[in-house]
Amino acid sequence: MTNFCADDLLLPYQQAWLSESSQIAAIEKSRRVGVSWSQAGSDALHCSAVNGGSAWYMGQDKDMSQAYIEDAAWWAREVYQLPCSDVEEDIFNDGEKDILRHKIRYKSGHTQTSLSSRPANLRSKGRPNEIFTFDECAFHPDFAGLLKAAGALMMWGCRMRFISSHNGEDNPWNEFIKEMKAGKRPGVVHRITFRNAVAQGVYKRICQILGQVWTQESENEWVQEVYDFYGENAAEELDVIPSAGSGVFLTTMLIRQNMVPAERVQSTWHPVAA
Repeated sequence: MTNFCADDLLLPYQQAWLSESSQIAAIEKSRRVGVSWSQAGSDALHCSAVNGGSAWYMGQDKDMSQAYIEDAAWWAREVYQLPCSDVEEDIFNDGEKDILRHKIRYKSGHTQTSLSSRPANLRSKGRPNEIFTFDECAFHPDFAGLLKAAGALMMWGCRMRFISSHNGEDNPWNEFIKEMKAGKRPGVVHRITFRNAVAQGVYKRICQILGQVWTQESENEWVQEVYDFYGENAAEELDVIPSAGSGVFLTTMLIRQNMVPAERVQSTWHPVAA
């Protein structure tokens, strides 16, 4: 196996995020700055320790969950050289349908598992010292329902990590961040913009991975190209500024709260008018 040093792989903002000791923490971030990737490695190390615990991951969709577990396997084998199983697949019923999940088993007896995005999957889960990571929360189909289901995890001493870019200022994710910053919810908030990440070496790391020579000129050109590509969406996607008037959607909970029985709805349709 190749020998890597985790400290050499992790940039300062990644190290700061993984060193966060609060039980509940959220990070509002730019796109593609490696937060989820570094979280997968930190979770692998936690799972491998006898005095650690299991880790659970819930992404926006199946592809994200699979990517997380593949990153975790890379960290476990290539970086930390941990005794663990291959990535396993199994089917479990979440109460409504069969769901494919991915799992890694460690010699410690703990497991690292990716779940589907249904909040109901959190029910009956959570033991002291376990870690739960929720990714791309602004794009979660029912983030409000997820928070409700996650309440019991806090009661049992589980560590919770919320990761996401923004998707509009009226999005439940942004409301969650604002409440946490205002002290209305427990926990701490980290923030990393694209320019912050570049200043701390993300482009140099990309050059290293691609085998390219870094220069300040090439970095400046690359940054400008990225901003040009995102255009009017750059403020939200890169600068971590929620956009006004976009990203607003009706959550499942909100829809249910505003539903009325059919007999209370008065139709204005008339056969003559039709």
